Amino acid sequence: MKTSALVAFLLPVSFGAWLCAQPAASAPVASPPAGPPVTIERPHRGDFVILHEVTGPMKTNAYLLYDRASREAALFDAGGAVDSLTSAIDARSLRLKYLFTTHGHVDHVQGLPALRARYPEAKWCISKTEVEAMALYARWEAAMSAEEVTRIKTAMAKDAAMAETMSFDFARLGAPDAFIADGQVFRLGNLAIQAFLSPGHSRGSICFLVGDALFSGDVLFYRRVGRTDLPESGGRPAMESSVRRLYAMLPDETTVYPGHGHFTEIGIEKMTNDQIKADAGKG
Repeated sequence: MKTSALVAFLLPVSFGAWLCAQPAASAPVASPPAGPPVTIERPHRGDFVILHEVTGPMKTNAYLLYDRASREAALFDAGGAVDSLTSAIDARSLRLKYLFTTHGHVDHVQGLPALRARYPEAKWCISKTEVEAMALYARWEAAMSAEEVTRIKTAMAKDAAMAETMSFDFARLGAPDAFIADGQVFRLGNLAIQAFLSPGHSRGSICFLVGDALFSGDVLFYRRVGRTDLPESGGRPAMESSVRRLYAMLPDETTVYPGHGHFTEIGIEKMTNDQIKADAGKG
């Protein structure tokens, strides 16, 4: 995939990007898109397709991956209603096999109850560490700094959707169908999806690799990495280890599909990420 095609499509830096990513002076700023959600379709080598939709008040990237041959599909990070993606599932006669969660923050799971009810055969998969941490995520007011609590509550007062998100009852998620282990492989037909434990933004964050595509959650963004100062984060050393592991094992042309913001490539981030580059020095 050509770099020029990647950088031509920019997604907004939003409140969600502030809450989830380390700040970077060079990050582009844009207004949120107006109108209904737009589904972006990106065919990949290996005969699989990725559909993308921005969802929820924190502008979380949700992704639908499917194998053309088997029509089996997986959905990553349902941070809210994903009407465009569910319409695609039904219109293309796909079988939703997995609901993958990169980490358990509310902006990545709020849409799961509706999806689990609509597609009861789909298995919800997440790391056990994240499920255990959700009790703390639900008590965010006590766990975060006073300054951040004030900022979030101000946003809630101005935005009913934000208020609904931050008041989400994690008990609505129910029990996962499977806990994800580092290196575990899932399949859609003959298509392999490999999971990599990537602590830093949270202790149980998972990145998923399929062919030439990486779903990085809130670990790796365009020019930035995820915050490491949130409750139950893995901390900066863990984040550096996780990101450099991705840099070392993945080809430069691997497309990175992050939890917020616009797409990038591993080779780009190795050289230009504001916070963690491929060398041993501090990014």
